[in-house]
Amino acid sequence: GAYYNWDNAKFKGSTMFAEAGVKYDKIAVTGKYGVCDPDAGETTADTTVGVHYFFDQHNVKTGMEYRWGDSKDLVLAYVQIVL
Repeated sequence: GAYYNWDNAKFKGSTMFAEAGVKYDKIAVTGKYGVCDPDAGETTADTTVGVHYFFDQHNVKTGMEYRWGDSKDLVLAYVQIVL
């Protein structure tokens, strides 16, 4: 989990989330609950579940997540490089 208090040109407010998952071999299943609370505007809260694949011998993972709640984007797909 994490909590951030932002104050920059694009966003002022706080964001927070808690995430848990289970990894077996190269596959992980995760669940996350997040809240975005801007100083000006409406607070959004979302729940996300995802399936992720870790490439063997590489610091790269890819995944697909489905989110429901207050945000407009429902399906998230990505490739991530892990340092």
